[in-house]
Amino acid sequence: MRSRLPSRCLIRIVPGMTADEFRKLRRSLGLTQAELAAILQVTTNTVARWEQGVHAVSPLARLALSHLALERGATRRRKASA
Repeated sequence: MRSRLPSRCLIRIVPGMTADEFRKLRRSLGLTQAELAAILQVTTNTVARWEQGVHAVSPLARLALSHLALERGATRRRKASA
C-alpha cells in the first residue's frame, strides 16, 4: 500500500545524497552523530559510516531522516544547473 503523506512530506533528502551532504544535513539539524544515532535507533558507528560513504543509508532510516528534517525545518538545497 502506498503512503498517503502530503506531497510536502515526499521530499527526497537522502536518495542520491553524498556523504558530505549527509554530514551537512546532520549538522544543519544541530545534532551530533550520537544524537542522530539515538533518534534513528542505530549505532554511532553506523552514522559515521554513512557520513564516510562506507554504507548507504537504509530505506527506513531515510524515511525517518526525511520526517526529522521536515519537523525541524531542514531542507536539501539543490545546486543550480549551469
